[in-house]
Amino acid sequence: MVDNKCIVVVTTLMLCAHLCVGNLCDGKECLQKGLCDEYLGPSGYMCICRKGYGFNVVGECVDIDECAAKHHDPCGHRGLCENAIGDYTCKCLEGWTNDSHCSKNISDHALCMPGYKGNRCSDATCGEHGYSQPKGLNDFECICDAGWTRIYDSRNSPCDQDMDECQDPNACNQHSKCINSQGSYKCECLVSWSGEDCSIYNCSTGLCSNGGTCNNDSCTCLSVWAGEDCSIFNCSTGVCKNGGTCNSDKCTCLSNWIGEDCSVYNCSTGACKNGGMCNNDRCTCLSNWTGEDCSKYNCTTGVCKNGGTCNDDSCTCLSNWTGEDCSIFNCSTGVCKNGGTYNNDSCTCLSYWTGEDCSIYNCSTGVCKNGGTCNNDRCTCLSNWTGEDCSIYNCSTGVCKNDGTCNNHRCTCLSNWTGEDCSIYNCTTGVCKNGGTCNNDRCTCVSNWTGEDCYIYNCTTGVCKNGGMCNNARCTCLSNWTGEDCSIYNCSTGVCKNGGTCNNDRCKCLSNWTGEDCSIYNCSTGVCKNDGTCNNDRCTCLSNWTGEDCSIYNCSTGVCKNGGTCNIDSCTCLSYWTGEDCSLYNCSTGVCKNGGMCNNDRCTCLSHWTGEDCSIYNCSTGVCKNGGTCNNDRCTCLSNWTGEDCSIYNCVTGSCKNSGTSNNDKSSCLLNWTGEHCSIFNCNTSLCSNSGSRGDDKSTCLSNWTGEYCYIFNCTTNLSRNCESCIYDKCKCVSNLTWEDCSKYNRTTGVYKNDGTCNNVNCTFSSNWTCQDCSIYNCTTGLYRNRESCVNDTCICLSNVTGKYCALQICSTGESANSRKDNAATRSYLLHYTLLGLALLFMAVICLLTICIYSKMQKARSSSRQIDDVTRTRPTKTYNAYDTDRKGSTWITRVAPVV
Repeated sequence: MVDNKCIVVVTTLMLCAHLCVGNLCDGKECLQKGLCDEYLGPSGYMCICRKGYGFNVVGECVDIDECAAKHHDPCGHRGLCENAIGDYTCKCLEGWTNDSHCSKNISDHALCMPGYKGNRCSDATCGEHGYSQPKGLNDFECICDAGWTRIYDSRNSPCDQDMDECQDPNACNQHSKCINSQGSYKCECLVSWSGEDCSIYNCSTGLCSNGGTCNNDSCTCLSVWAGEDCSIFNCSTGVCKNGGTCNSDKCTCLSNWIGEDCSVYNCSTGACKNGGMCNNDRCTCLSNWTGEDCSKYNCTTGVCKNGGTCNDDSCTCLSNWTGEDCSIFNCSTGVCKNGGTYNNDSCTCLSYWTGEDCSIYNCSTGVCKNGGTCNNDRCTCLSNWTGEDCSIYNCSTGVCKNDGTCNNHRCTCLSNWTGEDCSIYNCTTGVCKNGGTCNNDRCTCVSNWTGEDCYIYNCTTGVCKNGGMCNNARCTCLSNWTGEDCSIYNCSTGVCKNGGTCNNDRCKCLSNWTGEDCSIYNCSTGVCKNDGTCNNDRCTCLSNWTGEDCSIYNCSTGVCKNGGTCNIDSCTCLSYWTGEDCSLYNCSTGVCKNGGMCNNDRCTCLSHWTGEDCSIYNCSTGVCKNGGTCNNDRCTCLSNWTGEDCSIYNCVTGSCKNSGTSNNDKSSCLLNWTGEHCSIFNCNTSLCSNSGSRGDDKSTCLSNWTGEYCYIFNCTTNLSRNCESCIYDKCKCVSNLTWEDCSKYNRTTGVYKNDGTCNNVNCTFSSNWTCQDCSIYNCTTGLYRNRESCVNDTCICLSNVTGKYCALQICSTGESANSRKDNAATRSYLLHYTLLGLALLFMAVICLLTICIYSKMQKARSSSRQIDDVTRTRPTKTYNAYDTDRKGSTWITRVAPVV
């Protein structure tokens, strides 16, 4: 029985499909978003995902993210790819049509995504082994594929440098060899080792170390040894060599010695003897020398010097000679070499020479030839060179240069060449290259060129072209470039730029372009951009512009606009800004100021406003505020004002009102105050005066009152009774009164009534009296006989009397003006009623002392009343304190109380 499963199939139409065995689909949709169709006969069906979908691991049709492709951008790097369910869209950059691939160029200033350039945005800065990851609108980072790295230490550098994974000591284990390749590496197992990690040892093809025996392809180790190949030493049952000590079954080795049993010499901390070289911490011995430190001489492959003979791999020396190879001289019986003289059984050597028989060259006072180096007074020669001073070339281990041939270990050179290794050029029979001249059989090279025949380019004095790097005086060229100075382009491994084609490894360029890789622009047939001019077929760019066609902005000599910063001659723009010099504003990611609208990533400004982000005010169609004037379409502001339309107050040059202070050209206002110069009162944080109310940070004032917190009185809408006249909406107060509505008593110019005094412009009240001039009677602390009751510090008076303290009689209607004046005098007399009482008491005493008769007493009383009447009509002091309150036709007159 066949299970109803779908087998994954890839059709020739490059559609992901499932072959359905059995009648699983039966004309219905396959799983999700799949279409089922008959396939391979009546019993087979195929599930095909719709366009934009592909199968996942469980056979479901899921959306394909076309924008996730690292090296293939469906928008051609000419727009921003945005994935959608079953599809994608391209948001084209400036200069490209807004079709599905942004394929049509509609502008000479067409933009490319960061990291790409060229007419079609096909030139990838990151190279073929990496891709560009945008970092903002004008920056990017090259993300390299596995096994590749950037050529330079810059995130914009192309990924054309192979990463040598074998430099990592842990890339492969000790049983394998690391082999690097372009973009990758592999671990190749050593002989006899196999397995995924080369951990399986087959002793049938190898050896069991340390005396182990091979049985059935596996090692049987001797005592103290273990491991797959018997290479692990257990010192508890063995001995640590070369002075090592055993600790916890492991050897602790002396300096310079390593290994399981301390038998391996580490030359990184020691020295290789007899001319041996240290490579990867191990000694590489010269021919005939062996041992961990190259201290043992093997005469079976070498020669016992000075007549010595080889017996069992060791030299037997003649008289006067000793040493591993019989190279040590005993001058008491021999001859001093190299001009040395014999004195008292020892040789006295010439300068630079030493040794038993003066055969050893002392390089500390001389020079090691042919690149040899001096170590511990002895010359360490380069490969193929030998002799005490490295002057003898052994071509049996080296190469005779310039096509010379090796005969009996010595080089036979071709015509024009000489020297031990045929490296010296004789220009008398040859030619000096690259403009060099021949002097005394040797070439004198022109600047930057060197070598025997002037063929080698010295980049320390010259320049490696096309991005090449100078290392040890030689050019290391970028990928696709070659030649001594990296001036030759090989298009078979590179790309011909600007639409050029590759023929026989050389580029054939399109019209207007030339150069090795078609990167040089010929303006005689083209156009220089950004107002550049064409001179001798090359563009001469205006200041700050560069590039073959003057399309690249050089910010090192110019300015990056709108806050952009200059990095390596290119502008890094702030958010929302783009373009070579950061002069283009992208409102799709920013905001159009002053009410502007964003259309196709560009701002459409309201009337009077202009600029990329609508931040520039055109006063020719608008108005400059706060007294500013319009000059050449821009506002010139009065002192203390700034901003495009002069609407911003600069408190550094002006004054911040209401005790505000200036911080960074801005006003720092006290609590309750705001505005450009702290002139706006915020009544939400404080109370509004004169019964005003608060709402939305604004004061709602009662009639006649205005100002930020309702403290300004407008006398044009209501003339206060104490306002003598209204001038420019301000009250001119009568004498001794002040404040906005003339409601306050001026304590410095007025007189305090009812015995009040003025201290520091404040009224000190007498008993029972209050108000600004001590004219209001407080009935809660004082008493008055005409008072019926006291409510909230206010007197409720009896009938026929009124006033704050119930001291005013209500007169009849029609009272004359003279009576009103008398009443005013009577009110003035109120202040002296105490004196009157004393006078009456004095008169009564006089009458009692004279013992007047009854009639005389009646007369005296009548006389007293007459005097009282006269006194009432003759004021002794006037206070001008008329009560001007009028109710109907009745005038109210203050009457002094009678004791």
